[in-house]
Amino acid sequence: MGLALFCAVVAIFWPARSVEFLNFDDDVYVSDNPYVLQGLTRAGVAWAFTQTHENYWIPATWLSFMTDMEIHGANPWGFRLTNVLFHAINAVLVFAFLARATQRRRLALFAGFLFALHPLRVESVAWIAERKDVLCTFFALLALLAYVQFARRRSWISYAGVMAGFALSLMAKPAWVTLPLLLMLLDYWPLQRAVGGWRSFATMALEKLPLFALSAGFALLTLRTQSGSLHDLAEFSVWNRIAGVVGAYGFYLWKTVWPHGLAIAYSDVNPNAIAGAGLAILLAGITLVAWRSSGRWAWVRTGWLWFLIALLPVIGLVRVGTVQIADRFTYVPAIGLSLVAAWLMGGVIARWKRFETLGWVCAAAFLVMMGARSRVELAAWDNSFSVFEHALESNPDQPVALNGLGTAYMNIGQNEKAKGYLLRALEIQPTAGPVQINYALVLEQMGRTDEAWTVMEHLAASLPDNYNVMNNLGAFYANRGDYSKAAESFRKALDLNPTLLNVRYNLGLALRKSGRMDEAIQCFAGILDLVPDEARARFLAGRALLDTRRAGQALSLLQEALRRSPHQAEVEQALGEALLAVGRQAEAAEHLERLIAADPESIAALNTLAWVYGTAERGSALHRPERAVELAEKAAARTGHKEPSVLDTLAVSYASAKRMDEARVTSRHALEMAEAGGYSTLAEEIRGRMVSFEHGTM
Repeated sequence: MGLALFCAVVAIFWPARSVEFLNFDDDVYVSDNPYVLQGLTRAGVAWAFTQTHENYWIPATWLSFMTDMEIHGANPWGFRLTNVLFHAINAVLVFAFLARATQRRRLALFAGFLFALHPLRVESVAWIAERKDVLCTFFALLALLAYVQFARRRSWISYAGVMAGFALSLMAKPAWVTLPLLLMLLDYWPLQRAVGGWRSFATMALEKLPLFALSAGFALLTLRTQSGSLHDLAEFSVWNRIAGVVGAYGFYLWKTVWPHGLAIAYSDVNPNAIAGAGLAILLAGITLVAWRSSGRWAWVRTGWLWFLIALLPVIGLVRVGTVQIADRFTYVPAIGLSLVAAWLMGGVIARWKRFETLGWVCAAAFLVMMGARSRVELAAWDNSFSVFEHALESNPDQPVALNGLGTAYMNIGQNEKAKGYLLRALEIQPTAGPVQINYALVLEQMGRTDEAWTVMEHLAASLPDNYNVMNNLGAFYANRGDYSKAAESFRKALDLNPTLLNVRYNLGLALRKSGRMDEAIQCFAGILDLVPDEARARFLAGRALLDTRRAGQALSLLQEALRRSPHQAEVEQALGEALLAVGRQAEAAEHLERLIAADPESIAALNTLAWVYGTAERGSALHRPERAVELAEKAAARTGHKEPSVLDTLAVSYASAKRMDEARVTSRHALEMAEAGGYSTLAEEIRGRMVSFEHGTM
């Protein structure tokens, strides 16, 4: 039965080969995360356990992503498949947990199917960044199975299993922080341990003190890591929060019954006074009926209260960030409602014994319908365009979806379309920082730099403590050529969030561009202290050392960078230059020949190797004047004969081949280009060589 459930879930949620990483959180969690992209490394594991990222401390989730990178590489299909497999395993674990706890295997199987195939599960499974949901639930369900074993046999080994599963679940995402309360419900039904009134209840509570302590610890940790996103009562009043809570419970109930119009983002649900009062009365009535349920109806209390309690961390009493409601928030609460639906169906079938077969056939048909609906929803999650277009079908004015779709169009260069969506988002939420940043980026790409700059300056003034704003402000300064101010903005971003490697890279590059080479080298070295396996930092540090004539120090860094990230043309080129600079011309020539064979269009490699062959001592193995001319002519052609340093190399190559007339003409052209470009040092060197050419020598 469990195998059939697993296979059915995998078949429904099997990802299409065309799936892509979304531009909404997937980039932060995986595709642009340098620690994850390294795979499982010592530095990555240390980072996962010692840093908070995206307002969470979730080392188990980071380790799962890093493991995926080791197995699949940066292939989004592989990451999605892992989500699917965890979800299918969770379905089997829900079945196993309910079957062992209740001894009602058929009803437990139906509950497992309903939990897994309901369309509200699609977001948690299809969205790669929501690995948190499926992973934390996997560990929590193992803890529930261990608790059933503990309740039956009072084995402290089983209790240790509960603690371990709970801790790992919280380390994946603190969604199961209410687990101790849910276990109290299970004690009432189906485990029937709380049979002695309040004294029995107190005993059960004392037994769970270690679990409550763990829960409280992670709750406080989460509040601390999310402190920057918490909203105070001035932003959301008590009555506003209460109305939002009532609206959210009603929203989740309705979407469970009628799962249409699902989306990656919703606008807030805040019912008016009359609707809110009516909904509150309905919820209170159901809760009262559930609380008074006992005997053969005791499952109503456990299932309904499970739904209410499991939603508490995300229901909106404590407002964090911009999201009030989301499909993914139902992943844990859905177990309670699936239990209620399964046992209700079982009661109906038992009441009408003559139609038992028909009842099970109808139940199976209902599950098929749920699976088919989930498959339809799944198609919307292939890429950023499809997921946000789908969201806008049900709510054309949803600002998160408008921003996401605008960003998607911006990333493929369709700036007019991007601008339209972003402007619409700004009309709805004029102060939304991420939207303003994207709007400024689009304006810049369209060449409207003054408008873009005005937007960024206003944003920086209004959100000076936002690291994303400071990072983008630095990028704007860099694009304008003001690298000193760019570096200043990047430093501010790092002060606000020291864990961001991309900002460290931006800072290092800005320092290098502004000529502050020692500071740039120190910045790249700092990245290597954090992530020793980072090949790009080794290359950039080596390149900066090479540019400051410290080729000996650069050589080892560049060799290691190439070993860790082979076939990178810019690294190969720098390594060839470093070998040449330390006097290892033969090795440099061999290296550059390999590079040109792999990339015949590499202007830098062509030019450098031509110089090696053209300036080598006559009669030596490296003196290959005809090859020098061949390489230099290719380099000059690829630059349109407009790059003075390449023309200088071509002139030297001609002279080496004793084609002095061509050497003189090319040298004069090189000098003109150098003087026009303001390259005074190069121009002086060319003049010196021109004197030699006039005398028929090099």
